[in-house]
Amino acid sequence: MKRFSRWQSNRSHNSLLFEPLERALKLPNPLNYVVVGTGPGSYTGVRIGISAALGISLVKKVPVVGISSLCGLDDAPSDGIYPVIGDARRGSYFWAEVNHWKLVGDPEICSSDELVSRPKASTRPPLTCDRTELPVPAKITHPSAERLARTALHTLDPAQLSDSAPVEPIYLRAPYITTPKPKGRPKS
Repeated sequence: MKRFSRWQSNRSHNSLLFEPLERALKLPNPLNYVVVGTGPGSYTGVRIGISAALGISLVKKVPVVGISSLCGLDDAPSDGIYPVIGDARRGSYFWAEVNHWKLVGDPEICSSDELVSRPKASTRPPLTCDRTELPVPAKITHPSAERLARTALHTLDPAQLSDSAPVEPIYLRAPYITTPKPKGRPKS
């Protein structure tokens, strides 16, 4: 029987990752591969998660598999078919569809009006990981490490689990980076 370690790491609490990760690495079962959520999510959080997975992969000499975090939501229907919405920041939202535990295309950025008028592709209400108010009703949930691992076991063939393809994060848009303001003239 497969054993999974489970913990929740909220935004800005990614430093909490390492203690449960250390406990998981001490489990008696051999590690065959590492599964990591690739987002979308917190820009820094996704990068920290992928970096930690790559580090474990190197040390343990096992492949790392990246799966969209949207494919591993705790309260998802058992058939793995559901829409997901969320706050994409800067006054916009995202819409994504998961079909049999696989992300269908890339998440789409849309305005509040576009999200509200979006044709209903599913009779199920959308899921969200955001606790902020959204323009349409959605059921709040969160990604689960256990669900991601089970998704990998049930949706990927063994060749994909042993493939060493690079893991790429899913970003909703390019990072918003500003240049620093110029400092005053240096004193002589």
